[in-house]
Amino acid sequence: LYSICEGKDVGDAIFLIASQINHGKELIEKDDALCIPVAKLNMKAGKMALDGCDHKMAYFYFLAALSSLPDDIWDSHYDLSLRLTFLMAR
Repeated sequence: LYSICEGKDVGDAIFLIASQINHGKELIEKDDALCIPVAKLNMKAGKMALDGCDHKMAYFYFLAALSSLPDDIWDSHYDLSLRLTFLMAR
């Protein structure tokens, strides 16, 4: 599912894709190569939910994004951490 939407505008299908991927979160956490792309996917879904005034779903996707990131995210991916934190505060 992720490879289908990577770099493409999939519209509202992003919510279904992100939700399905989040159901397999335990497998993703074991694969460091997928953590950042999945976090970015959840961030994108969260932004779309926020734009649609669905704050509860936006928070869910932002929280999923943050929880899929490694512990050293502020050192290794500062910009992503900062954007996610600001979006959650919104």
